[in-house]
Amino acid sequence: MWVAARLRLAKNNPRFVDEPLPVRGVIDLARAADMEAYIQVEMRGCGDTVVEQMLGGKPTAVPERYAQVSAIKMLLLGIPQILIWGRRDDHVPSPQ
Repeated sequence: MWVAARLRLAKNNPRFVDEPLPVRGVIDLARAADMEAYIQVEMRGCGDTVVEQMLGGKPTAVPERYAQVSAIKMLLLGIPQILIWGRRDDHVPSPQ
């Protein structure tokens, strides 16, 4: 999802590239598209605050980082998307 959303990054973003990989569609298997929302469930699956460590702080401290890596914050993608979840997935529940 993030690769498809990458086109929406601002030019001053360090992750911006002029010609990113062209994406014609996305098949997404149990993704965490919203890193801020995922913090609430990560302790069950990871046993630690992995997202906060990866992004260098809480959402209130570095909101721009969360916005840059959360595909849900960069919608609409403008390409077809297929989202797949297991009914019993307790690591990334379908509301994510």
